[in-house]
Amino acid sequence: MDLAALLHALIPSWSSVALLGTFFAYLAAAGSILPGKVVPGATLPDGSRLYYPCNGLVSLLLLVALVGLGAWTDFLRPTIIAERGLELLSTTFIFSSLVTIVLYAAGCKSCSNSASLKPHLSGNFTHDLWFGIQLNPQFIGIDLK
Repeated sequence: MDLAALLHALIPSWSSVALLGTFFAYLAAAGSILPGKVVPGATLPDGSRLYYPCNGLVSLLLLVALVGLGAWTDFLRPTIIAERGLELLSTTFIFSSLVTIVLYAAGCKSCSNSASLKPHLSGNFTHDLWFGIQLNPQFIGIDLK
C-alpha cells in the first residue's frame, strides 16, 4: 500500500460515520435496557454513589448475535469493519476529539452543585482536558465517560 492510498483510506466516509453512530446507539440502548447486576460506583466527595448495571457480557453476546443474524440475512457484510478499518479509525478519532472538547466546554460552564457534575478545575489545561472537569457527565441518562 503506497502513501497516497493510505492517506485516502484515512479520510472518513459517511458510511463509516453511520456505522460508528449505529454502534454507539446500540451501546447506549443496550446499556440502558439489558438486565444486569446493579453495582455501586465509587463514593463521590459528598458521600453519594452512582449505581451502574453490569451488563457488558450480555450486551456483547447480543451484538454478536445481531451481527450474525445480519450476515445470515445478507443485511450486512461481516467484513465491513476490516474493509473500512482506517476510515473507522479516523472517524473514531475525530468523534472522540469533538466529544472531549464539548465535555470540556460543558464542564467549564457547569453551575451544578452535585458532586458528579460540579466542575473540578485544576488550573492545568492538559490535566483538565485529559481527566475531565466533571466526574460523571451524563446525557439523557447515559454516562459519557
